[in-house]
Amino acid sequence: MAAPIDIGPLAAFGLLVISGVLVTLTADWRLALAAAAGQYVAVAMLLRTVASDTLAWVYIVVGGLACLILFLGRRAQRPGRTEPNIGMAFRVAVLLLALLIAGLASTLWPLPFATEFISLACFTLAALFAAQVILYQEPMRVGLGLLFLLSGVALYEQSAEGSLLLAAWAAVGHLLVSLAAGYLQTFWRRPEALEEKQ
Repeated sequence: MAAPIDIGPLAAFGLLVISGVLVTLTADWRLALAAAAGQYVAVAMLLRTVASDTLAWVYIVVGGLACLILFLGRRAQRPGRTEPNIGMAFRVAVLLLALLIAGLASTLWPLPFATEFISLACFTLAALFAAQVILYQEPMRVGLGLLFLLSGVALYEQSAEGSLLLAAWAAVGHLLVSLAAGYLQTFWRRPEALEEKQ
């Protein structure tokens, strides 16, 4: 089976970082989901360096389904329940700090059985997870962070000669997280709104 997109690992890593920065910094949830879909493509291209093209295709399909589920959950949310506005300067500071820690961690404690490049990508995905959880309370955003973390785990386990069964479990994990986040998003209320109601 032909590769989904034939780009080098350096370009895939660049796409991963750019899409992660967009997801973290944008206040528009639609743009965040589009960037998350781009990140699935980037991780799939990195998976091609350690696994088969078929697995890369499966990863893109699973990522598309996960983003679609989150989109439907956000669309079903009742109006008037929006994420509090967080200042751009604070978002940039948290993101830069998380990426700096990821770079240092990949240098000081590289992952065993993984190349330096894959190790850096895994730590970057973990940093994007941390930034999402720190900055946002909305279930959809936290779900995106968890999906980033699961992408890092899937990338690492395949680079460490993971089996097809583990890849299948990782795909199921992505769908379950997106279903849970999408479901919670439909009923989500800001903490301020709950306090006002009481």
